[in-house]
Amino acid sequence: MIFLSKTFLFCILLYLLTVNVLPASSCLSCEPSTKEIENKFLYFAEDLYWRKRENFYAIRNFIQEFADLVKTRYQQKTIDRFGMEMLFSEYKRKLTKIQNKLEKEFNDDKTALNIVEDLTPSFKELAQSVEEIFTSFEDRKCPNKKEDNCGILLDKVTNCDTCKEELMVCAGGSDTHCIDLINKCPLCHCNKGKCSDLRTKEPCTPCEGYSNCVQKILPCETREIQVEEEADLNFDCSVAFHHEIHDEMEYILEKKQHSTVIPIQTFSQPKYVKYLADFKDVGDYSCTARSRITRFPISKVDFKVEVVNTTRPTEASRETLPPYEPPAPDRDLTLYIAVAVLIICTLLVIALIVCLIFYIRWDSKTFMDYDVEQQKNAQADMIRMTGLRVLKTEKIPTEDTFSPSVLRQNLEMVAEK
Repeated sequence: MIFLSKTFLFCILLYLLTVNVLPASSCLSCEPSTKEIENKFLYFAEDLYWRKRENFYAIRNFIQEFADLVKTRYQQKTIDRFGMEMLFSEYKRKLTKIQNKLEKEFNDDKTALNIVEDLTPSFKELAQSVEEIFTSFEDRKCPNKKEDNCGILLDKVTNCDTCKEELMVCAGGSDTHCIDLINKCPLCHCNKGKCSDLRTKEPCTPCEGYSNCVQKILPCETREIQVEEEADLNFDCSVAFHHEIHDEMEYILEKKQHSTVIPIQTFSQPKYVKYLADFKDVGDYSCTARSRITRFPISKVDFKVEVVNTTRPTEASRETLPPYEPPAPDRDLTLYIAVAVLIICTLLVIALIVCLIFYIRWDSKTFMDYDVEQQKNAQADMIRMTGLRVLKTEKIPTEDTFSPSVLRQNLEMVAEK
């Protein structure tokens, strides 16, 4: 009876693993952190069912069996780095959800078969999520072959069988011969006279017609640019699928002259501005986008540039426009006003100086007249004082006053005085 129960349990496990369990373990095993997540989950299950070891063994075998039995479904599949991150994130989230479920609904009375039946819906959801991730990768890969259908795109993908990164070639265009040639031949890229295979890094020789096919597939669009003389000439090298490229890119702008190509500029952004366009800029240009790491070309945009002359009023027809007369120049009255102010100030200064001179002369004359008058008054006062002093010392005249002797005596006194 026990043997039959174990056989039945094994059959149920095998059926669940091959039909309902996550069919992508081979790709998940390429992620180093996957094993760590699984071990953490198994340690939890072992601690949870330490009394009934058969339940723990059932969970462990459940996980180990799908890792061994369902590799074949996605064994030949490839997926990009973004898809790998989504797989690991979904697997981690689902194991965490199962762990919480086991802890919350823990019951020692459950058998191993009951536990496996409880885990089945969660793994069904996980299987559906993984299928959606691989489907989204199919929609995501080779964006250059969808809207623009041009250029050559090299995308790094992981082989779910070998866990090795590979270069997936996406060749656009409608030339099936060139597309098959690029897909079959080595990715032989030549730089400075040396050619090497981008996949193996080994020296190589390009297939016959390989370079011509690359030049046929690269062009995406021809854009016409009309710009006025002395205006800015803008080149936009971007293509719709460029925003889905995760590698760093650079752009090479070149001008075509007859059978030669003249390099103009290499820049890291898809837009380039040539200032002050002139008639020398007329012609055909090409802008090639390439990977900065591998230097392999991705796409090319062609430009036809035309420079037009700016129409001026003097060059207009006289029949439609009146004769051109240059506007009268604006008179600047500042100079005239400054000269007038200077002349007025000069006259005022001269008038002030003349008035000052006349005032000084008038004041001097007045002072001199006053001085003369003062001198005259002083002299008169002196004469009067002298007379008074003389009268005090002179003898009173008598009848003999007018005698000659008296008169002589008086005159001598006056002379002495």
